[in-house]
Amino acid sequence: MDDATGSRDHPRPRVGCRRVTAILEPYTAHPYFAVELHFRRGTAGDPIGQEGLTHLAAELLMRGTRRQTRADFDATVEGLGAGIEVMAGRDDLAISADGLSRSMETLIDLVGEMLVEPRLDEEELERLKRQTIAEIAERQDSDEELAQHVFYQVLYGSNPFGRPTKGTRASLAGLTLSHLRERLPTLLARERLLIGASGDVSPARLESALRPWLERLPATSVPEAPSVTLPNTGQRRVVLIDKPERTQTQIWIGVPGPSVHHPDFLPLMIGNTVFGGTFTARLSREIREKRGWSYGANSYLFGLRDHGALCAHFYPATKDAVPALRLGLRLLERFAAQGVNRRELAFAKSYLVNGFPFRLESARKRLDERLRLELLGLSQSHLDTFVDRVGAVTLADVNRAIATHVRPDSARIVIVCTAKTLRKPIERLVGSAGLVQVHPFDVEWRHGQD
Repeated sequence: MDDATGSRDHPRPRVGCRRVTAILEPYTAHPYFAVELHFRRGTAGDPIGQEGLTHLAAELLMRGTRRQTRADFDATVEGLGAGIEVMAGRDDLAISADGLSRSMETLIDLVGEMLVEPRLDEEELERLKRQTIAEIAERQDSDEELAQHVFYQVLYGSNPFGRPTKGTRASLAGLTLSHLRERLPTLLARERLLIGASGDVSPARLESALRPWLERLPATSVPEAPSVTLPNTGQRRVVLIDKPERTQTQIWIGVPGPSVHHPDFLPLMIGNTVFGGTFTARLSREIREKRGWSYGANSYLFGLRDHGALCAHFYPATKDAVPALRLGLRLLERFAAQGVNRRELAFAKSYLVNGFPFRLESARKRLDERLRLELLGLSQSHLDTFVDRVGAVTLADVNRAIATHVRPDSARIVIVCTAKTLRKPIERLVGSAGLVQVHPFDVEWRHGQD
């Protein structure tokens, strides 16, 4: 296969350091390239009480270097017609840059300058803290964002993955440049780096551009991240985020699921496609189409290295919230108890197989898929075998995976609503075996609050 469509042997060239992995997805038809750097440690590694530290560190990288002020740095990037972005996720810190291939060396030099010579300006830090606190306040104005934010904290409980990625007002107030200087060598450790590049780029040219600054990254030994497990208590828990005068609600439901390494993950993915993974799935058909209770109703399955979850979301009017929640839970219970039938299985497998090529339709998409596999610790052949693996899954495989992993009795439910209107009927719905809590919308959820 020629270099315009990628190489089947998935090249991993050395890029100046034995422990650094690089993945290339070449495409020479256009003079464009993109590079991604993933440092395998994210916001879940923030110390307790210092939530938001990784987010601040990542954002501050974009605010000038020792050689250039923030304004000069931004002007240089814009002058190249290029872009640089930094994102702090729960399990990795990602930096991406893209532009015309003729500017590759200059753009990569700028990225390297960010990483090894950050300005770390006190005034910029204080400005960034104020901006982040304002973003936290703005989240309270969006019912959807607020519901999702609290949902993941409730889903994870006291696990580090449940910590707010941007921190809280209290944690941000206490963070200083000293904390950032201490954190950055751990975050940017060379041994945790994964590099990806796509477009008009060769291994030799990429290595030449990366080597000067790659060797200057800290070689700090970083302990492995702790294992993540989701609580599976056998008790339903509902958190009502109390917001006055709501005419519409936001409802999230989640149950623990398998990791991507578990043999049941793919069968459960197929099962979720039936339950809520398409516009015509059970959840959408029953809640949206038949009853008109919510404009959208869907579910998705996510899986990471050591855990996963199946999550559902819909947003009915206040008057329909209790019956919609009751139906959603009944559908989940029926899904767990009865699984799917042969017709549904055939449709779900066809849907996944037919949609698969769109995940690989460009060099950048192929690169993103391959980086995802590497970050999850999966074989690069995972993509090549996807269609065959889907085809090999049987009805018994799917229904066994559903019965094993979908536990409606352990559901975590978060609802943004006016609590005085819905608390009592939801308590009756959940029953004595469940727990219903009310939390004010303008008070930050505390880490590990149970």
